[in-house]
Amino acid sequence: MPANWEYLQGYGLFLSRRGENEVAGKLLEAGTIQDSSNPLRYLLQASWLLSGGNKEAAFGAIRKAISIKPEYTSDAIALLVLNGVTNDEISQALPPGLEVEMKFAGYLGATGDNRMAERYYRRLIESRGDPGGFNPSYFYSACDFFLKEGALSDALKAMEKAAGLFPEDNGARVIYAELLEKSGKTEMAAVEFRKALNVEPSNRRAAEGLGRIEAKGQPVP
Repeated sequence: MPANWEYLQGYGLFLSRRGENEVAGKLLEAGTIQDSSNPLRYLLQASWLLSGGNKEAAFGAIRKAISIKPEYTSDAIALLVLNGVTNDEISQALPPGLEVEMKFAGYLGATGDNRMAERYYRRLIESRGDPGGFNPSYFYSACDFFLKEGALSDALKAMEKAAGLFPEDNGARVIYAELLEKSGKTEMAAVEFRKALNVEPSNRRAAEGLGRIEAKGQPVP
């Protein structure tokens, strides 16, 4: 049997189709009050508000939904895009938070808005916040983005930070070492390859990296 909020919001949408928008809006709002911890209630309300051109109120509902569950960021972005909201407007609609920003940066990079994506990824690699808010995947994404843009030094900064924040992530250390090698910093690369092998002696990429440096006759610490 449908819950009260389902009746409220469902009936609100029905009334909206009949042009009774004032009552519809109140019922959709009431649904969010009845089920205040459910982000989907706010996204449904936001969808209705956007269809009526009420962007500011819709943005407020979206911020509420994401603040409850940041995992819904991608759904919220899709909803905004489908309703013709620009990327600059989306950046204003989303609440602050590293997870939210990285999901948005991923969307921006995937859709070709590299200028704005770079702004978010650069903010990541230059941030000095609480490491508890970071996730290794953010730095992998930043590294991939900068490499595609031909910005090797920025990709290196991303993985240097990842290797420092997450010493248990051997994958990040190997990529950092490979980028050091690519940048011509072979002695530093060898040190990082060795660190990776000390943690995981069977790591093939680290062993191959160290082998490349040795084969060139370059000094290996």
